[in-house]
Amino acid sequence: MDNKIKKPLLSTADSKDFDQFNNLKNISSYSTPKIDSYKNTITNSTPKMESASNYTESFSLFLFACSIACYGISNFQLKLIQISYGSEYDVFSFGLWRNLSLTLIIYGIIKYKNLEIIPLERIQNKFWFGVRTLGQYASLCFFMLSLENLRVGTANCFVSMNPAAVVIISTLLLKEKFHIRYIIGICVCFCGVLLIISNESKNPNAKNSQSEIVELPSNTMGIIFSSFWGIMNLITIGSVSVASKFLYKENFGHENQCYYIGLSNFLASIVFCFLQGKLCINSGFIISSMLNSMVFLLATYLNILAVKGVDLNKTTPLNYISIVVCTFLAVIFLSEPLFFTDFLGSLVILGYNVYNSMNPVK
Repeated sequence: MDNKIKKPLLSTADSKDFDQFNNLKNISSYSTPKIDSYKNTITNSTPKMESASNYTESFSLFLFACSIACYGISNFQLKLIQISYGSEYDVFSFGLWRNLSLTLIIYGIIKYKNLEIIPLERIQNKFWFGVRTLGQYASLCFFMLSLENLRVGTANCFVSMNPAAVVIISTLLLKEKFHIRYIIGICVCFCGVLLIISNESKNPNAKNSQSEIVELPSNTMGIIFSSFWGIMNLITIGSVSVASKFLYKENFGHENQCYYIGLSNFLASIVFCFLQGKLCINSGFIISSMLNSMVFLLATYLNILAVKGVDLNKTTPLNYISIVVCTFLAVIFLSEPLFFTDFLGSLVILGYNVYNSMNPVK
């Protein structure tokens, strides 16, 4: 039977389109070496969507643990850059160079893998897209604001409570199963964090002055405002993790998420650098910032991949691993003192995570 459809009366332009349709229809019906080669050319030249296949839960937890360890390395690099460049260090300049490098790297990966960069107009859940892309930059700003009237240790306490926010948000919005073990895990690991940061004032290498170590009651309003920014920070960090889950439901994969994170944070850094009228162009600082982007990209990449195959509630104890990694890297490479409570706190955090992996919540 003739595969061609009877041609209706059409304009010249429409007639050409109709002929092309018939030709494609005939090509799909027959197979010759020349036609097969033509089919492959069309298939290979079409941008591919990212795969959204899920991993097993145990492998997802392993990826999540690796991502948190990489975040710990990234935080250590940030501390190392602060110490190395002193007064030249500027957080917005750091963000600009890091996110410029991150954007270029992930753009190259997308082009190499022949993936599609999803246009903004095709994104349905724009609220969670905004949370995912700008959330990490907002978290950095909230953290810096909380440091104005709080000790670094107190600000870190707020950050380390973000797993509680993850449990609450994922249970309410993602309808994930709640278990009392999640709360127990958060409490146990948070006790380990308190043990690690309890020696902050004893650190002879700390850059804080005595006035920064003690939260003076005369600055009550400043402490209240800084505490507010600390709370906003932990809510933002928890929301970022939940946002990844929402975006994956739209088949918005890890490459596109990383690309838009880098691009939006780069643009935000340009705005803040312009507003403060300062940009660090020290070559060593730029190189260090760009090197940090590679570790940060790996951490973000693994984190987004991991949340595909596991409930966020089950990842909460792993979030504390970054503090352990950052603490021990500072001891080894920055010669910071190691206290018994550092070892004990790390043992509590790692011990619970080992127990949790051997006795997972059903």
